[in-house]
Amino acid sequence: HHRSQDVGQAQQAKIKLMGKRFHSNAMFKGLRLLWFKAAKPNWELWRLGAKSEISASYSNVLDPKSSRKPSSPIEMDDRIILGKITFRALEKFERISENAARGKFPCSDPVDVSNFNYVLLAQRLQQHSRWIKITKSQWLKTN
Repeated sequence: HHRSQDVGQAQQAKIKLMGKRFHSNAMFKGLRLLWFKAAKPNWELWRLGAKSEISASYSNVLDPKSSRKPSSPIEMDDRIILGKITFRALEKFERISENAARGKFPCSDPVDVSNFNYVLLAQRLQQHSRWIKITKSQWLKTN
């Protein structure tokens, strides 16, 4: 049974949009980086950065599936630089997600928080994926 709602009543927003500019492409890259970190918590930072395409300059020149040993000094330098870029991006998007959980988005202000729980994030992503499959299957049966 659906409950009607007074149309004239103002709703309190659950999340407050911060700032004047919102770069959705950067947000999606950051979200993808957090998802890959949850899926592959032991990967080197440069691999995460390459897989999530966090850097326009370095992600496309490094293969996240390549061997641990770099093929050249240039590749080694690229891995180091992409690792640093990825480290900073992880810190930033962890702060953005923690602030979003507190109702401020997009906001990368420092937040008092212990280590980011990638194991829990991975579990929740798997639960969501299972829920989507079940819901889609049920929807297809009824339509």
